Amino acid sequence: MRGIMDFRKSEAFDSAAQFFTLAAGGGVNIWQPKPMFLGGIAPALAVAHLAQAHGSWTVPHQREGPVATAVCLQLAACLPNFLIQEHSMLRGLRISSRATQRSTLKTVTFPLPQGPGLGLDLNQDVY
Repeated sequence: MRGIMDFRKSEAFDSAAQFFTLAAGGGVNIWQPKPMFLGGIAPALAVAHLAQAHGSWTVPHQREGPVATAVCLQLAACLPNFLIQEHSMLRGLRISSRATQRSTLKTVTFPLPQGPGLGLDLNQDVY
């Protein structure tokens, strides 16, 4: 049961160093770094590399909408230990007027953006 509790807490970690507790404690093989809490892609990538060295999977955690989803997709694209991408459709729809993804949802996959950046076009009229 301890491993399950640590797993759920990992979504709220705000520093890469906190993930060492998952490695040291053992029993948790799915890690959920949240790039938006950790400070972006680079610290989340460091967590994913630690998870890989530990033999664990990475599932980027987010529920902040389309920008957070785009950040997680960029992270996932470079991870050999990526498992699945969490996505909250209802949350994304609520703030979809702020940004629209250039890539489209096809069945249950997100195609990666083909252009520079995160693959978003911000709606400047909202701001």
